[in-house]
Amino acid sequence: MKWQLAEQWSLPNRIIKSGLACALLLSSGCMTSPGDWVRNGFKVGPNYSPPPAPVAKDWIDANDPAVQPRQIDQWWHVFQDPKLDWLIDTAYKNNPNLRAVGMRVLEARAEQAIAVGNFFPQTQQATGQYSHVNLSHNSFNNPAAIGEGLPPGAPVPSLLGNDYDDWSAGFNLSWEVDFWGRFRRAIESASANLEATDANYDAALVTLFADVATNYVEYRIAQQRIKIARDNVQIQDGVVALAENRFKIGTTTELDLQQARTILEQTRSTIPALQIALGQANDQLCTLIGVPPRGLGPDLGDALIERRRAAAQRIE
Repeated sequence: MKWQLAEQWSLPNRIIKSGLACALLLSSGCMTSPGDWVRNGFKVGPNYSPPPAPVAKDWIDANDPAVQPRQIDQWWHVFQDPKLDWLIDTAYKNNPNLRAVGMRVLEARAEQAIAVGNFFPQTQQATGQYSHVNLSHNSFNNPAAIGEGLPPGAPVPSLLGNDYDDWSAGFNLSWEVDFWGRFRRAIESASANLEATDANYDAALVTLFADVATNYVEYRIAQQRIKIARDNVQIQDGVVALAENRFKIGTTTELDLQQARTILEQTRSTIPALQIALGQANDQLCTLIGVPPRGLGPDLGDALIERRRAAAQRIE
């Protein structure tokens, strides 16, 4: 009797204690309020909302007729330079950092698939067993022993035998109901992580192509400046020779001759710095396209010749 009374009083006490614990958690902020829990789709915690940030709806030149029909995905084709197209394609195929970022995207997709899979039954087990049992003739109450006591030639019942088959099968299913939204929150987190890694891949792709185009332009500028500097040296060398002849016949002063020589040497001194800039752009391009550092002159050619060749192809 005392045990029954204790059991009757224990259940209300447990309910009261559980209610007090839930009230304490709700008041301390450890759990979402019931109203928020219902509004969030029965998921604990507040829904994510992106922070407010002023962002323009369209690009500043989106309505420009000269820009609008261009393909933004392949913007480098606007320059109509086959060498630049070759550099972009080679960098896309050979850049290991870009491949690493792409593998992170695949990893994030796998994590998202795992998170979605946890929403469904987590454990499924199917079991089966088959055994063929043969009884000993000396065992107790063996049905086959009955046939041994029958007269010779007497029919033996078909149900009597010394062996039989034993079959068994089973299925087990384990599923944690997502009552508090734990698995749904995990899916939201995995999806956000996938979008972030996808954006990182796009950012790496844009940065790679922009760096290739920038260094290619610097390479061509250095080529042109070296050519112009050498042409100026050749012209100023003739000016110095003319100044020397005029100084010999007395039609000019020594100051004019020295000024001509100074200008010549100043122009000549700019060539090594331009060659260094050309080499730096060359090495950076090699790094970006994923090849060992080497001279890209045979691959890229002269800027003026390539420009004339591209113009001729467009005319054709």
